[in-house]
Amino acid sequence: MGTMLDMPTDKLRIRVCTGMHCSMDGGGNPLGRAIQQALTDAGVMDQVEMWSAHCLGECENGPCVRIGSDRFYHIHLEDVPQLVRNEILPRIGR
Repeated sequence: MGTMLDMPTDKLRIRVCTGMHCSMDGGGNPLGRAIQQALTDAGVMDQVEMWSAHCLGECENGPCVRIGSDRFYHIHLEDVPQLVRNEILPRIGR
């Protein structure tokens, strides 16, 4: 049986690890909220699907964010503007 993440979509999927290691290293829910706010401010939240992931299996490289099929490591709150500008907006044609 598949999950919602297996269903086709035309939206860019973004997953933020909320596992213990990533959360303890400054990621988790605060990081997800910061990305979501930056996307809302840019007016593109309707073009993405944000998901939290209990663990992306990259504990030694956390905090970890997955954008589409690409993973980004050691992402902290101060990295969010650059991550959105350089990695997310170009993928949705902005």
